[in-house]
Amino acid sequence: MMMINSPFSPALFRIVFSSAQSRTQFFVFRFSFLLPDSTCTAMLRLSRLALGVGPYSLFMKEQKNNPALKGLSAPERGRATAKLYNELSTVERNELMKRARATPYGSKSKKKPSKPKPARTDGRRTPSRYAEFVKANIAKYAQLPQRERMTAVAKLWREQKHATQK
Repeated sequence: MMMINSPFSPALFRIVFSSAQSRTQFFVFRFSFLLPDSTCTAMLRLSRLALGVGPYSLFMKEQKNNPALKGLSAPERGRATAKLYNELSTVERNELMKRARATPYGSKSKKKPSKPKPARTDGRRTPSRYAEFVKANIAKYAQLPQRERMTAVAKLWREQKHATQK
């Protein structure tokens, strides 16, 4: 077992900062006072949306259905696609770059708008249609014991449900 003597030993440094990204984030935030304000805020403001779609990413998407690349494994397909991209002429690359700039970044899937739920002020959820039906019809079977009463209401619910479906 290795002993860690110093608080700044390389072993401890590797344990605490397991990835290059975490090391970078630590030093950017820890020593951001040394950087001018504009540089620091620009570095922190960088997001995936600002990056957009690059020409190589667009080329990869377009080559997804290429029959020549179908039987290859993922690493082989990546190397073959990179080779195809490097063989493009400057005219084709410029055209690809124009299309990449015009391509919006983000997901193409649209979320279904959720139905607005009626708000309750007392914090309870709204009762289901079945619960409202039971509340309205339970009094009809007051003479029966509780178990048979609920069975009768459930039977009535099924009958009405089948009648409305037909």
